[in-house]
Amino acid sequence: MIKWELDNDLVDFHKHTNSGCRTLLRLHRALLWLQSFLEELGKDATEGEHLRRPSDLCKETYQRTLARHHSWWVRKAAELAFLAMPERPYFYQLVCVETQAEATVVLNRVVKAIEEVYERNEVALQEHGMLDLP
Repeated sequence: MIKWELDNDLVDFHKHTNSGCRTLLRLHRALLWLQSFLEELGKDATEGEHLRRPSDLCKETYQRTLARHHSWWVRKAAELAFLAMPERPYFYQLVCVETQAEATVVLNRVVKAIEEVYERNEVALQEHGMLDLP
C-alpha cells in the first residue's frame, strides 16, 4: 500500500491529505497507546500498594503516547471519556480470567504480539519517511 500510494502521488508530506498511509500512521500511534495501556494494566501491584484504576492508567498512557498528536479540545474530551473506563473485573472478563495474576500472564502475551506488529509498522513507515505525516 505504501509503495502504491507513493507511486500514485496520494501521499503529501507537506499538508494533510486523506490516504491509507496517513490512516496507517494514525493506527500505528493508537497501537502504541494500546500497548502501553495493556502493559500497565498487566502489572501487578507492588508490595504494600493496591492496583491502580484503569481510568488512571488510560489517562497516563494517553498523555505519554497520543496526546501530543491531538488538539487541546480532543485531549480534554479524551480525558473526560477515560473517567467512564470500567474497573479491572470488566477487563478480566474480556480476557477470560478471574485474577490479576492470570490477567498479567495473558496481557503480557498480548503486549508482546502488539510490540511485533508495532515494530514492523514502525520500520515500514520510517523507511518511507512517514512517521511525521501532517
